[in-house]
Amino acid sequence: MPNTYVPGWRTGDAGGAVDWSDSWITGQYAQQVKGAETHDAEYLKRFETLGKSDSSVDDEAGWRTVTNLRNNDPANIASIKQQAEEWKAKGFDVRVQDLDESHNAKWADLAVRKGQGKAAATPESGIEEGPVEHSDRQKEAKERVARWEDPEHPEYHNFSERIFGSDNEIANNSDTFNRSAEYDSERTEYDFSDDVFSNDSNQAAANVKSKTEADNLLNSYKNALIG
Repeated sequence: MPNTYVPGWRTGDAGGAVDWSDSWITGQYAQQVKGAETHDAEYLKRFETLGKSDSSVDDEAGWRTVTNLRNNDPANIASIKQQAEEWKAKGFDVRVQDLDESHNAKWADLAVRKGQGKAAATPESGIEEGPVEHSDRQKEAKERVARWEDPEHPEYHNFSERIFGSDNEIANNSDTFNRSAEYDSERTEYDFSDDVFSNDSNQAAANVKSKTEADNLLNSYKNALIG
C-alpha cells in the first residue's frame, strides 16, 4: 500500500504546514494524527454517514467532516479533542484545525478518513471458516446408524430382528402365509371356518415385511435420529 502520510498539509495557510503525529499534541493550532492499525466495524458504519462541509479540513479525497464547533469555548475544544482521540483509536486518521482564534478563525474543525490499517473481523466478513463440529448426540447417532448398516455388526442383526423378528419367526410367518394362500384356494373343499382362516391369513400378512418396506423404515429411523 502506498504511503499516504505525506507532509505538506496547510502549507501556505495560517500557522504553516502541519506534520503527521502519532498522538494529540496539546496547544497546537492544527494537527493531523495517524489512526490505530485496525478499523472498528461500528465506526466504519458511522464514517459512511459523514459528508463534506464548507471547511477546508476535508478538501482532500477521502476526508469527511465529523464536526465544526465554535473555538472560543474551551468545552468545544475539549469535545473535539475527545472525539479526535476516539476516532484515532478506532483506526481513522484525524485532522483538526483552527483550535483557537489566533488567526481570526471562529470555528474549529474535525475531519477523519480511513487509516492505513486493516478492517476488523465482523459477523459479516473476516471470519475464518473451519470444519463443522457436531454435538455429541449427533455423533453418537451417526455412529449407531453406521453400525446398523454394517451386516457384520451385532446391532445390525438386533435392529433387523426388531423389524422382522428372528430368522425362525420370519420363516414361520412366511410358511403360515403360504399355507393360508393354499387354504384360500381350497376353502370349499376343506371347509375351514371364516374365523380361523381370517386369523391365520391376516396375522401372516401383517408379520411378513418386504425388503423395500424394511429399507424405508430403517431410513426413516435414521433421518429422525440424525436430523
